Amino acid sequence: MASSCSMKRAVVMILITLCMVVVLMADDAQAACSLNDMAPCLDAVTSGATPTEPCCLKVAAVDVVCFCNLVATGNYPQSYVNNAVVVPAKCGGAAYAHFKGQVCAGHTIT
Repeated sequence: MASSCSMKRAVVMILITLCMVVVLMADDAQAACSLNDMAPCLDAVTSGATPTEPCCLKVAAVDVVCFCNLVATGNYPQSYVNNAVVVPAKCGGAAYAHFKGQVCAGHTIT
């Protein structure tokens, strides 16, 4: 069984690869998002931890469609997907307003 640190590293590498594919495929440069920029959210996604302020600032600024596509199309444990889609609500404020009502990985952000 892989260690927690190894699993996190693998997830980060998968996310970075997915982001590179999305960037290459995006018709509009504004639609692209960088998972490197989303690194402050790693603990919130992998463990369900309370998102940090830097994470919430990134969530408030990320392209919603790109973020949701990355979450929905990756081969991630369901717990990571479930954690990722609640980060905006946990952040509240601008991050929540940015995502509220959007469908992300089959979940409506409420």
